[in-house]
Amino acid sequence: MTLRVLRAPEDAELTLVLLHHAGGSSAGFRPFVPHLPESWRLVAVDLPNRLLGPAGVACRSTATAVEHLLRALGPELTGPYAVFGHSLGGLLAYELVRELERRGSDPHWLGVSGFPAPAVPRATRDEVVAAVGGPVRLGGRDKTISAVVEARYTRLLRADLEIVRGYTYRDGPPLRTALTVFHGDTDPMTPVEVVRPWSGYAGTVDFHAWPGGHFGLFDQPAAVCRRMVEACARLAPV
Repeated sequence: MTLRVLRAPEDAELTLVLLHHAGGSSAGFRPFVPHLPESWRLVAVDLPNRLLGPAGVACRSTATAVEHLLRALGPELTGPYAVFGHSLGGLLAYELVRELERRGSDPHWLGVSGFPAPAVPRATRDEVVAAVGGPVRLGGRDKTISAVVEARYTRLLRADLEIVRGYTYRDGPPLRTALTVFHGDTDPMTPVEVVRPWSGYAGTVDFHAWPGGHFGLFDQPAAVCRRMVEACARLAPV
């Protein structure tokens, strides 16, 4: 399943698109659902080859990943919408919004979490890849099954990280869409010096730090969603 609808109220006032991190899936956003407005339609998009999903052709670049997202989201973006992505999802959210703006379909708001500013030197991004791309140890009682799952997950994670490793920023105008940049205050992958340069990538940019490391947002979904809703409301087009 490429597109997962997490909530679909009638006459939704906003559609929020959620994009997962490397090695993750749309299911990771389920804890957010109770903490987001009931009037919002919530949709999440999986890249191909998720751990429990069907096999497919992996996305090996931001360009192919954005194409995949556009195909999945085409029928969904018929009213006001916003986009939020974490880590790899943050990079793809930014590039997706760039393409949507180019097509004249500006989002209501963009949230990017846990990813360095796009033009940060490649060597810095490689350090991020190295930090999250090491051996995977999932554990479990059945060692045979665990070994199979670990092997598949490792392949999935490394394929996703190739998107990050191969990314090259293409210069362009700042986004028209208001941008909020989130990061964990103890996240070694996104220290302040690689997060602050996001200030030049949109006409309106603000920043929020939350307690914790790279995946700290999933430990505090209520607080994170509250900040997302506040930022979206405050930066909304008039």
